[in-house]
Amino acid sequence: AEGPDGALLTGWLLKNSRLPARVPAEHSETAWLTTRGIEFIEQQGDQPWLCHLSYIKPHWPYLAPAPYNDMYGPDDLPPVVRSQAERDTDHPVMQAWIDTRVCQTFSRDEVRDLVAPAYMGLIKQLDDEMGRLFAYLEKSGRMDDTMIVFCSDHGDNMGDHWMGEKDLFYDCSARIPLIIYDPRAEADTARGEITDALVEGIDLAPTFLEFFGGGAKPHVIEGRSLAPLLHKTETSWRDFAISEYDYATREARLALELDQNDARLTMVYDGRWKYIHAETFRPMLFDLENDPDELTDLATDPAYASEVTRLAEAHFEWARQHHTRITVTAEEVNVRAQNKEPPGIFIGFWDKTELEGAGKKLPDKASG
Repeated sequence: AEGPDGALLTGWLLKNSRLPARVPAEHSETAWLTTRGIEFIEQQGDQPWLCHLSYIKPHWPYLAPAPYNDMYGPDDLPPVVRSQAERDTDHPVMQAWIDTRVCQTFSRDEVRDLVAPAYMGLIKQLDDEMGRLFAYLEKSGRMDDTMIVFCSDHGDNMGDHWMGEKDLFYDCSARIPLIIYDPRAEADTARGEITDALVEGIDLAPTFLEFFGGGAKPHVIEGRSLAPLLHKTETSWRDFAISEYDYATREARLALELDQNDARLTMVYDGRWKYIHAETFRPMLFDLENDPDELTDLATDPAYASEVTRLAEAHFEWARQHHTRITVTAEEVNVRAQNKEPPGIFIGFWDKTELEGAGKKLPDKASG
């Protein structure tokens, strides 16, 4: 960061978050990556292409270049979402996280009021760079045959629930943006709509595969193409979404004295109920219909025992699924199950009579 007197100040100290980054906006990571993406697309000519622009910002360190560093202030922030009951939680995992340095820091109002506006400024810069990219696609005539997907890997708690960073499964962290522009005419019926369908990150790869005309590969790719949602040809979708978190490298795991193999959390969300399996600890349960801010953990309330049981079974059902048979398709498996081995291979026959009775025939030069 650049101090008021031109001094070089570190961006890792949060107190400097409202200062402008020393690198000007046009040379920042966000602008640089946009330019590289445009150059890559231009180089492809008329050939099919896929471009993954993985923007790092908004991210630590929270420093935005001018003028984005000073576009927003505390008055632009939504109210913080947290309660004293959360702070006094008896859940060991929550206790361990809330006690970490980053969560203690972001639980202070003065920190949130300083850092969150810089975070918003970084988002505004990203939005402007998206505009530059889309303007190029329009000008080059590529908007009519280019699918655009905007998403993120996670959000940021930014003080909500007494948390900092991206950890755990609150909506502010786990419910990420997903905006899809499908240029095909079939998408016109759903264009501009918002859906609450339970979509997972693993759905993107099969969506791209379908867009490029490739066949489905469910034995390799677990997700589902989103084309039926984009084209409104699907009336039913998945019953629940799964999210996993390995926190072996996090400070909270050490505080809990957990073996690194036990430092895992799994979320099961069905559109209303959010169930979180915490290995070696009790689960957590939130009712987002009646508690959209996720302030009350209902897992220990006997009145909700049936929901805990139901979602625990959904988790177990998901965990039992096969994810290892990736070298053969379902059709090939069916062929093998019918004993349809390659020509010249005969398994389990005693003599020629049995063989011919099964509709098979020895090679002409072979005898029984």
